[in-house]
Amino acid sequence: MSPPTVKVTKRVDLPPEVVYGIAVDVEHYTEFVPGVRRAVMAEDADGHKIVEMELRRGPFSVHLRSRVTLDEGRSITIEESDGPFKGTRMVWSFVPLFDGQKTDVSFEADFRLPGALLHSLSSIVAGVYAREVVDAFIQRAHGVATRKP
Repeated sequence: MSPPTVKVTKRVDLPPEVVYGIAVDVEHYTEFVPGVRRAVMAEDADGHKIVEMELRRGPFSVHLRSRVTLDEGRSITIEESDGPFKGTRMVWSFVPLFDGQKTDVSFEADFRLPGALLHSLSSIVAGVYAREVVDAFIQRAHGVATRKP
């Protein structure tokens, strides 16, 4: 069974560096990303970026550990290295438009969930959650942009 792939793309009226800056600011995810209760970025012994995150939806809570690859200003690749979603791969992309004044923000993920039932439901749930997350990032970007002097 291949993992369900979800892709959400939205245009935002901000330069890519603003949106990218919000996406790499993991420690503030608790303020605006649905379900994120804790998020910390660190480095492992090999110097790779690692994100540890706790997600909670209703009575369910899950701890994630992800390896993160940054392509400054262009993309963020997240690969789950531990936990129930091990093998899940997510990519944020930031494409500048109109001389860098707007950005197409894309979130693409291949979700790997254990069990046949969870696998069947994962494409529906993942699609809804991906749209929520992208909307939260765009809303946050507009809030950050309007606060800057």
